[in-house]
Amino acid sequence: MIDQSVVGTDVLLGAAQEIFETMVFMSVDPCVASPVPIKGETLLGIITFTGDIDGCFGLCCTETCARAMAVDMLGLEPDRNLPADEVTDAMGEIVNMLMGSIKAREEGLSRVKVSIPTVVRGREIEHELRPHAKRMISHIRIADQYTAELSIFWRRRSGGAMNNPD
Repeated sequence: MIDQSVVGTDVLLGAAQEIFETMVFMSVDPCVASPVPIKGETLLGIITFTGDIDGCFGLCCTETCARAMAVDMLGLEPDRNLPADEVTDAMGEIVNMLMGSIKAREEGLSRVKVSIPTVVRGREIEHELRPHAKRMISHIRIADQYTAELSIFWRRRSGGAMNNPD
């Protein structure tokens, strides 16, 4: 059953380490220092899920970090200049793989249906799932040089309607 203590940093970090190390070929560690806000040109990849539990998972990072992830995931030379649409596609695929790993780790999410990922660009982007949703946010360090934010927001359904958990 999904609850605040289960969808914690251990689930998010474990999923991130699995996907980044095996599919993106970059290391991931938890941020031990106070996280620095992600500023400047930013990408936010989100994927929603629905079932007994509704929610969304997100990965937010700088444009520079997203480009580095795309280049490494695609096995390209580090100085390769990728078009913005290829960076966006790679970010969407990373979010999709992360959600799959989270879903596999969390029994309460095993039967939810997952949307296709959406990636938005902007400056200092934030997202949230309606008021009163439970949430877990974790900051990670990628390849010892980038900071990213992993977030998951959820609400349990009751009788087909969203339940206010407060």
